[in-house]
Amino acid sequence: MLPLSCYIVARGRAVDITGTLCSVQDLAGDVVVLGTELSKRDEAVAKALGARIVDCHVTQEDALLRFAKKHCRQEWMLFLYANECLSQALRRELVKLFRQGTQRACYRLASVDVYPVRDYPLWTKRRWQPRLYRLVPPKHQRTGQSVCGRLHKLLLKKCPPSFEDIVAEQNTLSSRDAVADSKAFYGVLCLRLFTESLVSFLRAYLWNRHILGGLWGFAYSVMQACHSFTGVVKKVEQRNGWHKMPKISVKSRKLKTPLPISCCIIAKNEADRIVDIVVVDGGSSDDTVAVARSYGARVVKRAWQGYGVQKRFAEAQCRYDWVLNMDADEWPSVDFLDELQEIIALPEKQRAAAYRVRRVDCYSGEATPRKHARPWSIVRFYDRRRVRFNSASFAEEVVVPKGLAVAQCKQLWYHYPIRSMDDFWSKENRTTSWVAPQGKPLPVLLVRLFIEYPFTFVRMYLIKGGYKDGLRGFIRSQLFAFVYALRIIKKLEYRLWAVPRVNS
Repeated sequence: MLPLSCYIVARGRAVDITGTLCSVQDLAGDVVVLGTELSKRDEAVAKALGARIVDCHVTQEDALLRFAKKHCRQEWMLFLYANECLSQALRRELVKLFRQGTQRACYRLASVDVYPVRDYPLWTKRRWQPRLYRLVPPKHQRTGQSVCGRLHKLLLKKCPPSFEDIVAEQNTLSSRDAVADSKAFYGVLCLRLFTESLVSFLRAYLWNRHILGGLWGFAYSVMQACHSFTGVVKKVEQRNGWHKMPKISVKSRKLKTPLPISCCIIAKNEADRIVDIVVVDGGSSDDTVAVARSYGARVVKRAWQGYGVQKRFAEAQCRYDWVLNMDADEWPSVDFLDELQEIIALPEKQRAAAYRVRRVDCYSGEATPRKHARPWSIVRFYDRRRVRFNSASFAEEVVVPKGLAVAQCKQLWYHYPIRSMDDFWSKENRTTSWVAPQGKPLPVLLVRLFIEYPFTFVRMYLIKGGYKDGLRGFIRSQLFAFVYALRIIKKLEYRLWAVPRVNS
């Protein structure tokens, strides 16, 4: 055993630290795991290997380093993260270093990325970081000698096993950085919004040499650019208060008798957005069920099985044949509710089989859509005896047989797709995993991998008028371009590398 304390930082999330613990086994005299939310398996492995587990809610790297130095029991300290492990060559170099003795105060280690599709590192760029510290300063140090030395053998940094894990990790880290750096100069943040994606992609793909990783390296570079851009957006979101839900009041004229229609909503963790009446809950962990019942809604619990399946189940729970199908992030305008009363007042034979609503998106933090918002038509009110939703897990729609009439409503229907950046990426991470098995032919996916992001951004920003909404329009166009690129990446992952894990 070396006179060495090894501190492993779990970053407050559930990670597999087995590889890291095994790489320092029989090397460090004291092994400590810093963090919370460790899985029971990791706790058992850590205790079996003689490691101590210390709860540490500090998130900043400098504060973590100070915390570790303060509680270190040995003369030397090795600072690692849970996704890093020592290579065999680095272990031998450490043993040789301690046997020969050294006068250095710290040493930098060279970390390289290891893809989950390979067990060995590529020739990606090495990142030199101080990780080995001597807590007791050397008594004698040669004049002109550098304080920090270098160990040239590799520290292996394991990339997350799937792109779903990559997005989840990036979402967590960017949220912490946004809170810590919320006082950044606003003008600099706005300038970075327009350059961050391109600069981050080029840095990851060319400077960090992920170009050597082939398709996986290209996809990983795209997600690194997405992570950097999302981090800047979250800082702007914190400064402008966009993450706060607006107070929305939906009122209409009270009727003497209720309309003979059923309103069904599928929901999961939507306690701040529930409105009315029949709610199919997909396993919410917040107060969604309590809020729904407080408004007189009839709540039916059912495990989440995809959008289409949930909506067909919700249709079957309705008491009336005419169904107003809503998502929990949608609100009908007052004028639409009045128009709905006029439709119901028509004789049964004069009604169409289904009615399209003019749904318009509202930005997070805003109660009403912007002046240049572009509505798009979608069937939301229909007779379930003649038309039904399909069973698609994503991008579900009402299937109208040929020969049946579909009418268009004139009034607006408000849609709030982005509650906050955290909520947006948590939702899109799940939905992109659901559609991963529904891939197109492999040659098509390979072509779309390289063109999906720029083409989607041009379509959203220029063709669909995102430029009219200024900074918010630019951000929204970028986000949806990354989402469409993530769909292609996960489809390729499902075909070529691994099956992405679907978190419900």
